[in-house]
Amino acid sequence: MPGLRVDDYHLVPGIDRQTAEPRLMVRSPLGETLTVKGSAGLFHQPPASFLNLPAMDLTGLQFGLQEGVQLDLGTEWEPLRGFQVNVDG
Repeated sequence: MPGLRVDDYHLVPGIDRQTAEPRLMVRSPLGETLTVKGSAGLFHQPPASFLNLPAMDLTGLQFGLQEGVQLDLGTEWEPLRGFQVNVDG
């Protein structure tokens, strides 16, 4: 299942940072009670701020955005109807 998130980070006076964040999720059953799954995605955020003040987190936009890739792999097991065990890493 593919996905795409588009964001616009804006800071007055006229600093804009646009991002496109593609994502992909895959699920495959290995029987009636076991499913394997995996996902990958690109994520962005404003630079971290060490001061906890309103709107302070956006002031770092002048330096660009932080970028990261998130990967996930896991299994879902349903040993009993209505009871599910998930393991992700």
